[in-house]
Amino acid sequence: YFGKALENSLKLTRIEKDENDNWVPGWKDKREVMVGGMDVFVLTYAELKEAVLITNDWALWYVGWKRGIRSYWLQGLRNEHVLMIVNSEEVVYPER
Repeated sequence: YFGKALENSLKLTRIEKDENDNWVPGWKDKREVMVGGMDVFVLTYAELKEAVLITNDWALWYVGWKRGIRSYWLQGLRNEHVLMIVNSEEVVYPER
């Protein structure tokens, strides 16, 4: 776990944003997303355990989403999304 977290810390601290993603909820006109510290551990854990990542941190959500981790940004969810997640139903998020 620590080795993977160390590897991720080198790759994930600064991620170039894909301009084609400007439709996602919470998009801001910045060129990159930065995560660090505990975010790297959270991402590593979610990746290794194939866990669902539910966060209020947009940068953490975006990096997880781009890495293929099933991730949800709380402020971008509608009430029906929350109910579906609670009931372990698949949620298509973000919706285009």
